[in-house]
Amino acid sequence: MPASGPSFSPFPFERLRHLSRRDAALESTIARWIAATPGPFPKTAALAGAPVAVRLIGLAMTPADPHAALAEVRIGGAVLVIAAASATIRQLAGRLLGGPAELPAARPLAPTEHAIWALFVAAAIEDAKVAAEVWPRLEPRPITGDDTVAIELAIRIGDAPLTVHVHVPRALAVRVPPPRAVPAWTFDVPIVVGRAALAARDLA
Repeated sequence: MPASGPSFSPFPFERLRHLSRRDAALESTIARWIAATPGPFPKTAALAGAPVAVRLIGLAMTPADPHAALAEVRIGGAVLVIAAASATIRQLAGRLLGGPAELPAARPLAPTEHAIWALFVAAAIEDAKVAAEVWPRLEPRPITGDDTVAIELAIRIGDAPLTVHVHVPRALAVRVPPPRAVPAWTFDVPIVVGRAALAARDLA
């Protein structure tokens, strides 16, 4: 009787992310700088009017939206530029502000739409308990180059997908993250009270 093959499946290594040592170190540096608390995102969901889920993709391999909504996150003297696909931000702005329906043709975003994206980012920063400031970025300054790296996030607002690129300066790898207070720990300690009668001679 022929021997049967193995009763297990090989690990799907091809599904794992492939990172260089440099990029893996940079991702770890970004995590230390941001020090975010994982979801849920109640304030962000209340603003969007739908549940919000965030998933890290890794280094951005797709080109950024040329009409992306832009916001700056300023933390510890560093500036991170958060770029979101314009189509979903236009839908979010239309839901919040109203107005006539428009064709889904690409166009530059209005300052109001950039401001709404900055408000969305600020709500997410608040939910993640990150000590940072958020500002809309209205000037068409370049956000890509050899001195920056883009990290891609896949966000879902209800059923609507939203691709976000976080443009991070590579110089963060050689800078010390800002100091943060250690969270307080609370312990429940039982207190036992007893009574004992001692004679004076026992204390001599």
